[in-house]
Amino acid sequence: MVKQVVIRIEEGSFKSGFPVSLEFWEDGRIIDREKCSSLPPNQDFPRVYDEWKNIYTELGLEVRAIEIQQEQITHVSSLEECEKATRTLESRIKNWLEQPIFGDITGKILGRLKNGTPNKSVRVIIDTSNDYLRKLSWDSWDLFQKKGFLPQAEFTLLSQYFQDNPPTEILEKPINILAIFGSGRGLQLDQDRKLIDNLRRHGASINSIPESGKSLTYEDLFNTLWQGNWDIIFYSGHSSGGTIQVGDGLNVPINALREPLRKAASRLKLAIFNSCDGLDIGEYLADFDIPNMIVMREYVPDLVAQRFLKFFLDEFTKGQPLHASVREARRRLQQLELPIPNKLFYPRASKLPVLIQNPTTPELYWPQPEPEAKPLTQLPITPRQIMQIVLFLLIIIGFLAIYRRIPKSEALEDNTSKGEEILLARSKPRDKQRGVEAVAKCQKPLNHFLPIWKSNIRQQWDDCFHTKKSYREAAKYLEESWDRERKDPETLIYLNNAILEEMGADYYTIVVMVPVLANDAELAEEILRGVAQAQTEVNLSLLENFSHLTLPGADALDSKSLNGKGLKV
Repeated sequence: MVKQVVIRIEEGSFKSGFPVSLEFWEDGRIIDREKCSSLPPNQDFPRVYDEWKNIYTELGLEVRAIEIQQEQITHVSSLEECEKATRTLESRIKNWLEQPIFGDITGKILGRLKNGTPNKSVRVIIDTSNDYLRKLSWDSWDLFQKKGFLPQAEFTLLSQYFQDNPPTEILEKPINILAIFGSGRGLQLDQDRKLIDNLRRHGASINSIPESGKSLTYEDLFNTLWQGNWDIIFYSGHSSGGTIQVGDGLNVPINALREPLRKAASRLKLAIFNSCDGLDIGEYLADFDIPNMIVMREYVPDLVAQRFLKFFLDEFTKGQPLHASVREARRRLQQLELPIPNKLFYPRASKLPVLIQNPTTPELYWPQPEPEAKPLTQLPITPRQIMQIVLFLLIIIGFLAIYRRIPKSEALEDNTSKGEEILLARSKPRDKQRGVEAVAKCQKPLNHFLPIWKSNIRQQWDDCFHTKKSYREAAKYLEESWDRERKDPETLIYLNNAILEEMGADYYTIVVMVPVLANDAELAEEILRGVAQAQTEVNLSLLENFSHLTLPGADALDSKSLNGKGLKV
């Protein structure tokens, strides 16, 4: 079960604050939403960040950015200046993240995500269009730092997604990787090339362009991308904004690769841009519904990019989920941040990489080798053990003989339904049909579930009687049918029934007989309308402790308790 939270930060400003809300997700779908108050103002933050960025950019380090013209450089910063600006920036961020509203948000998130998963790695996805918030050191928040909170969580940025078409992203060997190496002027891209080539030992099939020692052309890049059979695309070289440097002096805007990227996106699971200033590239790639992207949020020194790639691949190929691999790699980059006399260090190195994710995508793993089977050692069998085996087989044969004589339980007869069949057939709206189909999966005879050793039967049993996933899906579709298709009482009754099963509540069951012939459908609906309203009023009394569940008419109807039980029709 994959749990995550999306923190939606709406339009606002550092002068007035930002409205914020939470979305709680489970297995790729939203299960609840909560409104919060606004993030507090932080009026000086953009200025403080820009001052740090200017000093950092002018350090003169070997970075993976498209070369700046010499006449544009008016000052060369010192590491001491950058260290001081870094301390000021991080102090400003930490003070802001310690405001009371962040404590309230932390409490809401912990209440949902920590229960049952104290040591499990979870995703906290930040949804914001504000450039400064996308570059903020969210990992300084107590939510990620304090013991007993969510130290195994990792923040990511939200990618555009389409919930009606969620991806099913699984890496399978051979993993097809396209490794693109752009201009290497001033860089040591051979280190990146060796790290990528080493993935062949882990089941990867790698196509590197250009070959070592040759130059890459726009045509080669376009045509190779066009093949469209890539699981992972990796780029190493210079970039700035939405432009990559393919060769010396040849800069290619990412939108010039729109068509081959569109073709490749249908299979692509991960894009990595180990180059400078990649947020604009990530935002552009999100239009193609690529589920996972790793980019650098500012200029990245060559050594930092090399170390990040090494640390990330070390974790990912060991079987860590993608977001946890990024988290561990970022944490290991902190070793480059400590100022040591007479030694080069890299301020905020661990803050540069960021993962951009589609919240509907499942966790991405590098496939691990199957464990080697241990050879079986044949043990001597004693006469006593032989007798025990024979006795056991006789018991099994006797059980099967008795089972054959037990009458099989049957599903409800035609024209009788607890939610698994549409009886009032004036129409069969699509969402309503999906809802009753989800219920029908759980209304099968008992002997359907007896071969529990079969994986598909075991999954059905779990969805129906343990996690109640089938009933959650049914309630979702029936509620959507009520809202968007047709407000008929049969839909409302089936929605009530599905919610009762999802809650696992105690309930009374009543039987209602109505004419279900097509020419009597209107009369049947009138009879059921009053039944549906009465059922809803009773069941509303049970929903007070279930904030994520609701029934139509909750604002207009009075709840009526029935000995603390629900009512099923």
